[in-house]
Parts: sequence; structure tokens; C-alpha cells
Amino acid sequence: MSTDDVSIQDPDDFTTSARLKQIFEARRDLRKMRREASRYRNSSKMRTKRQAVQHYRSGVESYLLEVDTLLHQFDPGPELWAEKHYGTIVVNPPGKWEKKSGYYRSKNMERGPNQPLKVNSIPEPKKVEIIGLKWLFEAESPVRRPFDFEVMSSMLDETVTKEGGAFISWNQLNEMVTDINTFLAEIGVGLSIDETDEWEI
Repeated sequence: MSTDDVSIQDPDDFTTSARLKQIFEARRDLRKMRREASRYRNSSKMRTKRQAVQHYRSGVESYLLEVDTLLHQFDPGPELWAEKHYGTIVVNPPGKWEKKSGYYRSKNMERGPNQPLKVNSIPEPKKVEIIGLKWLFEAESPVRRPFDFEVMSSMLDETVTKEGGAFISWNQLNEMVTDINTFLAEIGVGLSIDETDEWEI
């Protein structure tokens, strides 16, 4: 669809054709970024997978910035922006651990030079709720949470704090984009609902 064909049901509320073209250009750019990221999302390298998701998220954020005004003007935009639940992110405690008799020894964190960190237990993972599209602008990437580890056999009840991190998932980003595309179609911006199917992949 050409951006010249864009229309909206209530032109008095959103009359600038150039602004509408920006939305469709942002959507086109997002498609391109998603295709680029999808090449690496199934990589065997964790770092590459994370970079792919981050690249896709950057595109979604740019797209969302272009439709922000509409989301605040037309229903169900405000609900999508501030209330819809897009699931959770599970942040696991950092580190690789080897279970020993009565304690855990870190494989990649040290208490001192050549002194692997030893702790009494591993903290439980922490869940982070994703509420509303606005979450993308409120949460860092990756989402980080602190974890307190009780050092084994410490006479002073010593604890050390380490941060764990996690990324929003590919499917959660897909759901957000599908909601934005469907919203635009419903208010008459010209995007057919059928065109949202590609974001389910």
C-alpha cells in the first residue's frame, strides 16, 4: 500500500498527511528490522540471540513513537498503552553454579583472586510484569534485578549482591506489533487486519 493512500475516519483529529506517511514509513522500517533480526534469532550463540531481540525491540519502539498520538486519542489505544498485560519476563540469578555438599560454588564469579564465590543457596528467579505498550519506554534492556547471595561459612552473615538480566521475548514483541497494526486498522488508517498475520510468525 502506498503511503499516499492513507486515510483516517476523523480527519479533524489527525489531518497532517505527512504525519500519516511517517507512520507507514516507520512500519516499513520495522518490517525490515524484523527480517534482519529474524536471521539471527535461532543462533546457537546466546549473545547473538539477544542482539537479534534488541534490534527488533528498537524497531518496535520507533514504530510506537510514531503512533503514540493516535493511541492517546482513539479507543482502545489508552488501554493498550497503559493497561494490557503482555506477560512476564523471568530474571534468573546470575552465574553458573556447581552444587556441592551443603553449598554452591560459582563457575564464573569470584570472591577474590582465584577464589570462586561459594554461597549457601541460590535465590529464586524474579518475575517482571509487562504492562502496556509504554513499558518499552520505562524498562531498560535487558531488564535487570539484584540478587543477594549469602556467602558460605561467613562469620558475619556476609552477603554479596549480583545483578541478573533478561530480555523481552520475540513473541511478546510480536503481540505488541499486532496490537498496534490492528488498532490502526480499526481507526481507519488504512492497514487491513489481514496484513497483521505476518507478525504472528
